[in-house]
Amino acid sequence: MDLKAELEGQEDECLPLENHVDISRFDIGPAREMWHVAGRYPCLGGNDISDQLLYVRAGQGWRRILDTSGSSLQVCSGAGRPCPLPIRPHHRFTAAHGWPDLGLTMKPPTSIVRLQFDGKVYKAVGGCEVRYDRVPRCDPGWKLPK
Repeated sequence: MDLKAELEGQEDECLPLENHVDISRFDIGPAREMWHVAGRYPCLGGNDISDQLLYVRAGQGWRRILDTSGSSLQVCSGAGRPCPLPIRPHHRFTAAHGWPDLGLTMKPPTSIVRLQFDGKVYKAVGGCEVRYDRVPRCDPGWKLPK
């Protein structure tokens, strides 16, 4: 229902909604049911950037815990490139209320934004800029895996 509200005034081009989103289960652990919704051109995305939404089961309904734009989204714990990894991983789970950090890839230039759960929603807290002609530049405390 909240996505249809965002498309108000574009109903002719953007409905049915199923034609403009990709929906998949997003695995952050066995105890949490979560779904990832990625928008598609032209209504909820374009030019390598699309709406990236995460919903978690909340009682009998769903609660949106991420609403941002980017190219792709992945869980950072144990991830390979290009997700930034913490230098001191034990701080990640304490600061994130037991939820893993996420990496949001943005283009161009490629950058990976680190998202952390604050107890209610995921928020941007850092990241790395990746340029293939030079060494990646990351926020203090974060690095890209080799």
